[in-house]
Amino acid sequence: AGASRAYVFEFHRDASGRMLQSQRAEWCAPGISRELDNPDTQAWPIDQAFTLSQLEQLHRGEAVQGSPEDFGTDNAPVLLAQGIRSLLVLPLMVHGEPFGFIGFDNCDDARPWSHVEVKLLSGAAGALSLALEQHTTDALRVRTETALRRTEAGFHLLIEGFPDPVVVHTTDGMLLSVNPAMANYLGYQDPAQLLGRHLLGLVRREDQEVARRHLEEAQDGALAARSHEVPLVRRDGQAVSADLVTLGVLFDGVPARVTVARDFTERKHMQAQLMLGDRLASMGMLAAGIAHELNNPLSYVLSNLEFLHRALGPMPRPLGAEELLEYQQVLDDAREGSERMRQIVRQLKVFSRVDDAHEEAVDLHRVLDSVAQMAASEIRPRARLVKQYGVVPTVRANEGKLFQVFLNLVINAAHAIPEGFTDEHEIRLISRVDDD
Repeated sequence: AGASRAYVFEFHRDASGRMLQSQRAEWCAPGISRELDNPDTQAWPIDQAFTLSQLEQLHRGEAVQGSPEDFGTDNAPVLLAQGIRSLLVLPLMVHGEPFGFIGFDNCDDARPWSHVEVKLLSGAAGALSLALEQHTTDALRVRTETALRRTEAGFHLLIEGFPDPVVVHTTDGMLLSVNPAMANYLGYQDPAQLLGRHLLGLVRREDQEVARRHLEEAQDGALAARSHEVPLVRRDGQAVSADLVTLGVLFDGVPARVTVARDFTERKHMQAQLMLGDRLASMGMLAAGIAHELNNPLSYVLSNLEFLHRALGPMPRPLGAEELLEYQQVLDDAREGSERMRQIVRQLKVFSRVDDAHEEAVDLHRVLDSVAQMAASEIRPRARLVKQYGVVPTVRANEGKLFQVFLNLVINAAHAIPEGFTDEHEIRLISRVDDD
């Protein structure tokens, strides 16, 4: 094509985001000066190197040619100083984006480049674009593979050093990696003792269905699957409770799952301690009232028994019909007082079983009646207690926990009412079945 010089410029941006062009390669015919080391060819703003219409042509993938004067009055002296009489610029597109351009200088004649020459050199530009695409693709693949290896190595180190118990397993639950924290958590000396086992084998038989659903949930989507208070079995057979979080990962290049176990046993113990403290606080608040509730029936039980003791005397004697009727009434009153005390003791027993996990069919109205009796001393000086019970079924729950919840609600309601003016205030216990 009669070119005196060929060169490649690459587009790039400076810190402010302005588009620049810098020369990366050059070929020169004998006797033609080399410009690769020329500072004017490095970090040259493209909006100064080309006119606006020429930039638009390059971005459309079209060739740009002309004399130095055609590239702007400011650029003409720079180009003429390089001996350029005419030049041809062909854009280089890599993956559909402007990479830069390849330029050809004619330092002998100020003539336009013919159609044949432009086509010939455009083919060379196209071949160079393909080579650049291949080069960037290969470089990207190498960088990706290197980054993946580094990531996997870092992932292994992260699992090993993670303070919480962690296992990596196949999508169906076979253990591939176990960190020391998990081995220690389950009572094993060496993590290798767990490799090859199934995740479900770490769960109690009666809880394996919950663990199986957890694995299925982890397989269904990209989001992490979470399960709370899953009992795991230690090597010595003891059960520990853990919250599980499972998400998908690539492990040694293969799709897998990582499950992190957060020990719930200690937290559960702390919750039990807090509940115990709450119970003790409630018990302390109600102690005087409970003593009063016990003292009343105890008083008339004792007084009735004392009456019978005096009336019957130390020596046996025949009793008349009226005496028998009177003594029967006294005994009935004593039995009623004893039953009242038995109910209070039963309520205290229920109150003490809040930390018991046992659930059973519970009569809500019986629980509410017990709460009303237990909190009577707090309610009585402040409001009237009104019960509006509907027809409701029994519920499966822990009776002690329900008792604690209702008792706290009733006491809070009572304490929100100032003492006195009892007839003006009401606390209502209402039960009904929701329409939903």
